[in-house]
Amino acid sequence: MRIAYVVDAWPRLSETFVVREIAAVAAAHDVRVLALTRGDATAADPAAAALGPRVAFLDDVAAGPASALLAGLRAPVRTGRATAAARRARAESGLRRLPALLAVAQAWRAWGVERVHAHFARWATAAAEVLAAATGAPFGFTAHAYDLFASPERLDDKARRAAWAVTCTEAARAEIERRHGPDVAARFVVVRHGVDLGVYRPLDGPRPPGALRVLAVGRLVEKKGFSDLVDALARLRAHRVDVVAEVVGDGPLRAELEARAGASALPTEALAFVGARPPDAVRERMRGWADVLVAPSVVTADGDRDGIPNVVGEALACGVPVVGTTVGGIPELVVDGTNGLLVPPHAPDALAHALARLVGDAGLRGRLRVNARRVAEERFDAAGNVAAFLRVVEAGGRG
Repeated sequence: MRIAYVVDAWPRLSETFVVREIAAVAAAHDVRVLALTRGDATAADPAAAALGPRVAFLDDVAAGPASALLAGLRAPVRTGRATAAARRARAESGLRRLPALLAVAQAWRAWGVERVHAHFARWATAAAEVLAAATGAPFGFTAHAYDLFASPERLDDKARRAAWAVTCTEAARAEIERRHGPDVAARFVVVRHGVDLGVYRPLDGPRPPGALRVLAVGRLVEKKGFSDLVDALARLRAHRVDVVAEVVGDGPLRAELEARAGASALPTEALAFVGARPPDAVRERMRGWADVLVAPSVVTADGDRDGIPNVVGEALACGVPVVGTTVGGIPELVVDGTNGLLVPPHAPDALAHALARLVGDAGLRGRLRVNARRVAEERFDAAGNVAAFLRVVEAGGRG
């Protein structure tokens, strides 16, 4: 198939799961990517770089009112439908960028586009709807987390107009049903992201002795719950529990979190904020250093939350157990006492207690490590999940 993707920005270090899916689809199908904006220039990701020749940026498309008028003369019905879709997306800037989208649609028609798929249910999906109307190809989208929980834009309308709709957790689909009703929720198919189990795999040999090595990975934003991790580590240090931690990632809360650690008398050898790192470096830190990954996700005041942080699946595939909260889809991968431990959100005492259990029980750590990989193989295999995604896309274009 000729499949066109629409994404908000390219590349984004926090959205490597999108890159991985597109790369897997591109291995079997003819794929093009339209990025509405440029992403993080520091996101050194070989997978994104390899897809570079397939990626175009809407900002680079030279088109104005005259080109839109010409498109209307050439294909009045399709252009009229695209204009109507853009008007529905006024709040998402759809109408303002209609000439550029029509120019992209003309190129895609010449290419022979058969499907249009967007990631995240906001502006990318609004643009995909316009492009689908202008090309005649069906469109669908994947909804993730903030676009469902914190900033939904016409989700019910988009779901009804799309030929297919995907979300990545059962928790997300349940929330869609709670907010929008069973008819809208029924349009969504759950397909998890997954990881390449041949690349994300355990490191052979025993773990090195010493303090429990705790890894946390993610953007330094409120919903990741890293302030609770800082507080939990402070409690452990106060009780002389032998734990060291690294937080990989960057974001607006970095200075606040570092100040919180300083105020809690946590030296850098006990808790280091190492900044953003490329995916390969994070993977090797999981395999060669971490004893446990912590995902202390919370629900923010505006309802934003994680789905399944992809680092959870990556860690499990590397044989690293996870201590996570009962937020979003985390319990869909982390089974308490089997491949990790679950604690309530906003509960640093419970988080500290879970980490202390791992320090004091080598047998528990070993059992969790063995089961970590098994659960990843059963639930987070990229090959199987991409195949499931493609079946949805193929079926969505019929009728």
